[in-house]
Amino acid sequence: MKIKTVVALVLGTRDVASSRIRAHIPLDHIEHSGYRVIRIISSSRFWPIYLFISTLIRRPEVLFFQKVMPPPWFLQISRSLCARMVFDLDDAIYLGYPGSSSRQVTKASSRVRRGLRYFDLVLTSNAMIRNDLGLSSDSRCVIFPGPSPLLPETEEDLASKERAVLWLGSPSTISNVESILPAVAALLPDLEFLIVGSPIDVDLTGSIRRQQWTASVEEHALRRCWSGLMPLEATVWNKRKAGYKVLEYLRHGVIPVVEDSQIIRTLLGERTEQLCELVRGGSASAWAEAIERSLTRSPDGAWLEAREKVFANWDSGTFARLILDKNCREGLRE
Repeated sequence: MKIKTVVALVLGTRDVASSRIRAHIPLDHIEHSGYRVIRIISSSRFWPIYLFISTLIRRPEVLFFQKVMPPPWFLQISRSLCARMVFDLDDAIYLGYPGSSSRQVTKASSRVRRGLRYFDLVLTSNAMIRNDLGLSSDSRCVIFPGPSPLLPETEEDLASKERAVLWLGSPSTISNVESILPAVAALLPDLEFLIVGSPIDVDLTGSIRRQQWTASVEEHALRRCWSGLMPLEATVWNKRKAGYKVLEYLRHGVIPVVEDSQIIRTLLGERTEQLCELVRGGSASAWAEAIERSLTRSPDGAWLEAREKVFANWDSGTFARLILDKNCREGLRE
């Protein structure tokens, strides 16, 4: 019997957060269900050749593209070689990456918009991206933030939590926290602030410690910190972010401290205020006050139940089934 195949063009390796969450983990689910999964990483110099040969030879049941849009000629050929094509974008790549030239932005926008018509399913993380692309009334487009990480088999040991505040991110997004944190830290001198995702390790400067990201550094920080920050500078790119770090905070019993936004409401819905401490205003004092409030909260039974409902709504198994079968969407809970 022929083994069913999924060929996936993935932005990066598992070290890239969006690729790990929206591609590799769902593809693991698909692989464990009996499919052959061929993963092609777009950072490879010869990915177009690998992609073309894999599609031509394997004639997969599903072609899955994570945040990389191939040229139209390839998509047109692929339509005759596979039964289903799925495109996933959790960032506004059609606006160009931050720092892109106007020419690069125009090229990125044109490629994404021209390519969308070839797909059976377009997955995205929020309504702003869907609307930007003119897909607000298109049944092919499904909004799916997350997916959520697996919950730990045992609950976090809250006794190990410290009065420490975490920001989790990457060098490309660190300006979001650096723009507010020195002023916030000055207002809360008794707290330790930890930045995980710094370009370099920096020993404690005042009350702020900066560390490069590794999986072990992230895990240790999430286990010891009480509160987690998600400040966002007011840019068109940030307004369309997916908010993955909030799910990581929640997984480890870290209280998210966030500004109220469409990102958070899409992700958490009516449970937003139950799970998070909302910042009332964007000033340093507003952030400091929200952090202080978060330190008086703990993940009690109602909090854990709310978290479980959010995680069930956006679990990676459902995301994997969507890649394989559009009819799965009928089981999604808003």
